[in-house]
Amino acid sequence: MTVLVIVESPTKAKTIQKYLGSGYEVRASIGHIRNLPEKSLGIDLATFIAEYVVMAGKSKVVSGLRARKAAVPNVLLATDPDREGEAIAWHLAQVLKLKNPQRITYQEVTKKALLAAIENPRGLDMAMINAQQTRRMIDRIVGWLVSQRISELRGQKLSAGRVQSVTVRLVAELCQRVSQFKAVFHFGAEIHFSGPDGVWKAKWQTKTLLQQRNQEYWLDGDFAQRVANLNRFKVIACEEKARSEAPPAPLTTDTMMVQASSSLKLDSAGTMAAAQKLFDAGLITYHRTDSPNLSATAFAAITDYCSSNGLPVVPEQRLWDSAELAQEAHEAIRPTNFGLLQAGDDADQQALYQLIWRHAVGSQLESAVWNIRTAHLQALDAVDGVTAIFTAMGKVLVKAGWRSLLQTSSEEDDGQEQDAMKNPVPLLEPGQLLQPSSGHLLQLKTSPPKLYTEGSLIKALKTRGIGRPSTYAAIIKTIKQRDYVRVDKKG
Repeated sequence: MTVLVIVESPTKAKTIQKYLGSGYEVRASIGHIRNLPEKSLGIDLATFIAEYVVMAGKSKVVSGLRARKAAVPNVLLATDPDREGEAIAWHLAQVLKLKNPQRITYQEVTKKALLAAIENPRGLDMAMINAQQTRRMIDRIVGWLVSQRISELRGQKLSAGRVQSVTVRLVAELCQRVSQFKAVFHFGAEIHFSGPDGVWKAKWQTKTLLQQRNQEYWLDGDFAQRVANLNRFKVIACEEKARSEAPPAPLTTDTMMVQASSSLKLDSAGTMAAAQKLFDAGLITYHRTDSPNLSATAFAAITDYCSSNGLPVVPEQRLWDSAELAQEAHEAIRPTNFGLLQAGDDADQQALYQLIWRHAVGSQLESAVWNIRTAHLQALDAVDGVTAIFTAMGKVLVKAGWRSLLQTSSEEDDGQEQDAMKNPVPLLEPGQLLQPSSGHLLQLKTSPPKLYTEGSLIKALKTRGIGRPSTYAAIIKTIKQRDYVRVDKKG
């Protein structure tokens, strides 16, 4: 007796067929098979009942599935475990006229997960299906009705979208702020000292003076130059403390795209395509998720790997707070086999797999520990009656912890933190007198806001609750294809 198992991807079908073997025939729908009609609204606005038609190019797929369904006694709908996957399963059930559709879901394409899913089939989740239909109908209503109107008003064919329009607005407003930006030229001062571990720097602290003068920036270059020429200093205080730094959470859909953008230079569409192939091949868990937490099974596997490879794993699993609107239907993205260090058919897949692996394993390693040394100095000579105060901060990694495996991108660390890592401030005693090796006037200017990268645009969308992480790649792809935004490769 053969069971027909229907999935979305041909690659996944091959992987699952290999795991299930004889007794099962695994076929692919190749994504959605039905959609709203292309040349009409397809929605009754009085009842909100949708009209669905088989998509162009999918007739052969549907015919093939109907023929195989007629030849077997049982059908299992095994599409992806999200809202779109549930909707695809429902469309398949409708087209194949399944009287009692059986649905199975799994978070990873492994033999163990598949067999467990087959042992526990369920019916279709109509709440998820209706949520998908609602989103699709809103997209169509906005896109069909509003697009026609704005095209008439502008005299050119334009497309409005429920989410893409808001995204374009964010980009346009930022571009406007950048174009209207006017730089402010201002000044600071920096003193250099020779120490046992090299030259270290202290910066003039202007915050109190600026508050007293109700100014945002120090604009008196002559005054700043005289501060930079000061050459006698006394140590007011020198503090030293250890600071623990916990690792970042495992990757979710949006953080995977952000990290891939900054560290791998992959765009969102390329990232999601590579992740889909890794999932279909059974190499990672489901990649459309907003949960930052791993399963207990994953933590046990990480513990075993780290114990065998000398990595400092934590004794109890690390957990993170989820975003307010997180659905948390699936765990964070992780490898299905932590012993597999490289995977994927091409360079992008391999790079993304390693990024996922490092974040998953790194999330369960011990905290890094930094030694932070901060010195406060006072100039012994005043400038126009003002006593200048300087501060120097140095930062040294004394326990690597998770940083032995995972290095966060430089975009995540601000400039002050980066400077501190290169500033070997020595241990100083209060009252100690110091003479600098040199002083420097800092000629500064304010910078315009940075234009969005794909990663920073995704962050902005998530912060504002616009769209869902699983749709970010499609949103960005759409506004690029329609030439509503352009990517500056030089930037």
